[in-house]
Amino acid sequence: MQYSVKYFLPHIVFFSVFLAVLIPFLYYYRRRNPNPRFRPSLGEMTMIAVIALVVGATACWFLGNVFRGEQRFDNTVPDAGAGWSSGTSGPQESGGYRRD
Repeated sequence: MQYSVKYFLPHIVFFSVFLAVLIPFLYYYRRRNPNPRFRPSLGEMTMIAVIALVVGATACWFLGNVFRGEQRFDNTVPDAGAGWSSGTSGPQESGGYRRD
């Protein structure tokens, strides 16, 4: 299945906004302590950046899927259900208490 850039446009927009917020945050976190000896090391900054990118990319993926615009909300009952379902939406015989 071939996808165009239009399909991923919401994902790209959300991810670019996420990166625009993440980069200044990482810069602030790196420089916040006035004593250079107690600033986070390169390994810690890499770990924080990777974790933030994984969490943010996942959130951007799901938000992009929500705002893609291809969802159909027609609320119709399907004609056929799963193999165990008859697909009818009327009252069913349950075999229990019957009200007349």
